[in-house]
Amino acid sequence: MTTSTLDQTVEGRLRSQGVRYTTARRAVVGALNRAPGPLSAAELHQAAGGEIPLSSVYRTLNVLEESGVLVPHLGVKGLT
Repeated sequence: MTTSTLDQTVEGRLRSQGVRYTTARRAVVGALNRAPGPLSAAELHQAAGGEIPLSSVYRTLNVLEESGVLVPHLGVKGLT
């Protein structure tokens, strides 16, 4: 899926839930899209260039999960 198509899909899903697709959410979705596999919040924070506070990464992951955009992955070391 191209980035623009992914952004449109995520934005539509979030909008249907009454949630805005903010710059921070775009950065997290982009970092996840580029990742070779599941990432922890800390790894995602680094992958997004550290521009977004870690607390915002956690909130963004929660919003994306509640909106049905993400599905949490339970790895060997816990939730990723």
